[in-house]
Amino acid sequence: MSARKVICRLCTSSVKHATIDYHVARVCPEAFKKCTLCKRDIKRKNFALHCEKECCESQKQTKSAKHTFNATENEYVTCNYCFKDFMKSEIGIHAKTLCPERMTTCNNCGVKLRKKISKKHLETCPGWIYSVPNCGNKKQE
Repeated sequence: MSARKVICRLCTSSVKHATIDYHVARVCPEAFKKCTLCKRDIKRKNFALHCEKECCESQKQTKSAKHTFNATENEYVTCNYCFKDFMKSEIGIHAKTLCPERMTTCNNCGVKLRKKISKKHLETCPGWIYSVPNCGNKKQE
């Protein structure tokens, strides 16, 4: 049984239903994020550029308050598995737990495979152990 997918209403990406709130709040490039300096809502995909060019430049001229923006944390990087872009601060959790293209190891036979096919792999896994219905015995295929 595979996880139910939904389409993000903002960026139209296909996302697991269980992670859609996280996606919209922390990853979606079309979602808005409030700039702590100018208080404007800026699309996440434009946030680094806004802070570097628009907001910080005007603040340098006026010598105003400090900006909490960290350019290295908010720049976009590409996932090495699925080749989608994510904010640098979010790529770790995506690559380790959310990316369907990440590599994993089968707990039964030890073969390395992509996470998105790990459930399908169990259908033919040579080391898969399952319970025999109404018996309680375990059988290895």
